[in-house]
Amino acid sequence: MTAHEHRLTLPEVLEWMVADGLVGKVLFGKEPIQPDDVARAELVYATAGLRAIRLYSLQRPGPAALDAARATPGIELVDLSREAEPATAYCRR
Repeated sequence: MTAHEHRLTLPEVLEWMVADGLVGKVLFGKEPIQPDDVARAELVYATAGLRAIRLYSLQRPGPAALDAARATPGIELVDLSREAEPATAYCRR
């Protein structure tokens, strides 16, 4: 750890998470996200305690999946194929 880095304590992390609202994360890996995945995520993962559910994939989502996400409040699609370091992007978003 360098002099400019700061490791957050558990209370700091929890305060940050609650202030921004909790976000559920689902990683599809190399599979592209399909419209049925969006519908399933809403049914399976949506709860009053989550601000959003982010579906991550290393493949660009198709137009039908993007339309399904736009029509489903609280669902966000994240295209990790555009990231130079997908694992880092997944952890940060």
